[in-house]
Amino acid sequence: MVNYRKSEALAPALKEELGDRVLPIQADVTDASAATPQSVFDLIASSTPMRRVTTPEEFADAVLFFLSPWARAVTGQNLIMDGGLVKA
Repeated sequence: MVNYRKSEALAPALKEELGDRVLPIQADVTDASAATPQSVFDLIASSTPMRRVTTPEEFADAVLFFLSPWARAVTGQNLIMDGGLVKA
């Protein structure tokens, strides 16, 4: 998802450069009313294999795991908690 506020001409150019995984969306991110959760979090969720966004509780679960004794052998990881939005 690529957000733009005034650069309407540049957003499609970026989409063309980066391919079909780019979705240009016009919104002023400093204005909470500019983008409704329905229009934006649904677009994000529909992009993930799980068809939903990761919740704060799910992030907390991961943090608690790394703080627990079960993670004592973990010595440095990059954990991506995005419901599959970023595909490695």
